[in-house]
Amino acid sequence: MTEPTGIAGLQNLGNTCYLNSVLQALIHTEALKEYFKQNNVPETLKLYLLSKVVNGVWSSNNTAVPISFVTHFFTGVKDKRIIYSQNDVTEALAWIFEIVTKESPKKKYHPKYDGATLDYLKDKKKKRKGFKENYFNSYIIYKYTKFIIDDLEKNESPLSIFRGSQVSILTCMKCNKIKYTFSAFDILPLDITDLTLNGCLENSNQSEVLDGENRWFCKNCNQKVPVKKEMTLYGTGEYVIIQLKRFTAEGEKITALVAFDESIILNGVAFELYSICNHHGGVKSGHYTNYSLVAGKWYSFDDESVQQVKNIVTANAYVLFYKKK
Repeated sequence: MTEPTGIAGLQNLGNTCYLNSVLQALIHTEALKEYFKQNNVPETLKLYLLSKVVNGVWSSNNTAVPISFVTHFFTGVKDKRIIYSQNDVTEALAWIFEIVTKESPKKKYHPKYDGATLDYLKDKKKKRKGFKENYFNSYIIYKYTKFIIDDLEKNESPLSIFRGSQVSILTCMKCNKIKYTFSAFDILPLDITDLTLNGCLENSNQSEVLDGENRWFCKNCNQKVPVKKEMTLYGTGEYVIIQLKRFTAEGEKITALVAFDESIILNGVAFELYSICNHHGGVKSGHYTNYSLVAGKWYSFDDESVQQVKNIVTANAYVLFYKKK
């Protein structure tokens, strides 16, 4: 039986295992693969370098040597000495997102809102005094539209498929005035508050009271007051990247096994897992690998080494890549 394409390793060029792990996840992102297949020669050098890596792995199962990508893609953003140092996969993702966004052409963006999340917010709002459904609908859509137009990058970045949004809800505990603030994310970071991914997702929506030095200035009360803060996932793209926050501010690593399913529900929408960035080792020294789904089978990508793997749920799982079903 002929082996499927897409199972090529990437040569480690010296402390670049973190980059290889990220690249394998992007290579196995179907929408990105199709984008570069249709736009084989992008307009800019840096997009071309990324497309060359993606297209190269899908055209041959020989080990790829991404020397041109590593040498030239990060020019003007990161010093080569940093690239060849030990870095975190989320840092690499942030660099790649930044560069691809800058290199992509601009376009007009037409905002959409997530009806399921709107219903969730409406249910919460109904419990508050003075709720007017029509007013709330118009208000929340207006706020989200303004957020999209004012704050999101308006471009044709092929990585915009990962972009999602959250809404912060601050409620004055004295007059019940509410403030909504939207923010965009390319990576959804999750505190490890449970031993399951679903539990961590549920806990991320828990409210907290900000008091003392963290009091919020309420214009309605004209003074600093305690507030209740809620952070809710508002919308997602076709793809979502979830980071399990294994590294603490105290310089320690959380090594607990966080169980996750290959299928999850976010805002009422089903997503399926297709790639995982793993971190092995401790804080000061470690190694990154990748698990990706190819032709219905999971493969382990450890730099140049590629092999099938059956158990993908491990305590090394760090960044999870999901796509809409």
